Amino acid sequence: MKKIFIFFIFLFIANFTFSQENRIPKEKLETLKHVYKWNDEKILIVNFYLPKNTCHYNQYENLKNGSQWFDNNIYKTINLSNTKNIFVYSDKLAAKKIIDNNRFFEDFENYFLNNFFNANDNCYGVIAINSDGRYSYKFGEFSTEDVTLLLKNVN
Repeated sequence: MKKIFIFFIFLFIANFTFSQENRIPKEKLETLKHVYKWNDEKILIVNFYLPKNTCHYNQYENLKNGSQWFDNNIYKTINLSNTKNIFVYSDKLAAKKIIDNNRFFEDFENYFLNNFFNANDNCYGVIAINSDGRYSYKFGEFSTEDVTLLLKNVN
């Protein structure tokens, strides 16, 4: 009986720890909502561009066509109602021409780069965050199926 009790305590602690790791602290979440103009939408999707020098090609070369490609190929069949879908650029100088602080943003205080995406030979990443701060992300190239799974994980 004692072993079962200890097992359940361990299971509870492990589950609590996992939950804590996948939740953005409330104060940081409020900052993200303000900076990225995330209002009433239930989920924020961040299409993240890593620094230009970490990618094997120049992913910053034609950003307008890049966002249209994501819209037409990744997000075309995903129900985006009640979501805000934005693009965030780690290399704000390379993305200067497209940053409008409406749908296209710089990585404020390098938050996404420092907390989610390791700049090791990758070009992109995506993160879905719900309004309670729970998140799920994928590092590197991603597909419609990947985004659908991320959205399911935070719902």
